[in-house]
Amino acid sequence: MKLIVCEDNLVPDDVAHLTPRIGVRAVLKHADQFVIIYHQAWDLYTLPGGGVEPGESLEGALHREMMEETGYLVRVIRKTLTLTEYYRDSVWEHHIYLCETAGAHHPLNLTKEEIAAGHEVQYLSSAEVLALFTGHSSPKENAANIYHREFLGFIHSVEDYQ
Repeated sequence: MKLIVCEDNLVPDDVAHLTPRIGVRAVLKHADQFVIIYHQAWDLYTLPGGGVEPGESLEGALHREMMEETGYLVRVIRKTLTLTEYYRDSVWEHHIYLCETAGAHHPLNLTKEEIAAGHEVQYLSSAEVLALFTGHSSPKENAANIYHREFLGFIHSVEDYQ
């Protein structure tokens, strides 16, 4: 499925000159819970994921990001959503996958920015994840947009999974 989200009063042609930033995210199932990242410095919850590096495939980036951010090798169940977000200053293309953890937990390999943000892996029920993405407030700039993206990714991934 493909979804497009636009900033108020913006159409994609308004920012056609911008190069999209490509990222991957996972709705990652571990036993009977979901793996979520909590950023303590911003009081913000997100799906695990990150940017695709030059020359890297989407699934290659997904596997790398999951190992770095969650410590898990993953089994991809399916790609569930491509979400493109158009803002006045940026365009984001997120590829969202439904995955399960595969094997033992490994040490995280975080960037300096992730460490500074207080990156923490949490395990939550689907109801807890939905409550966070629809009702939690964060002081981080653009937190509402981030939660909107995460909510759309989550519901489109788990709607026929559970």
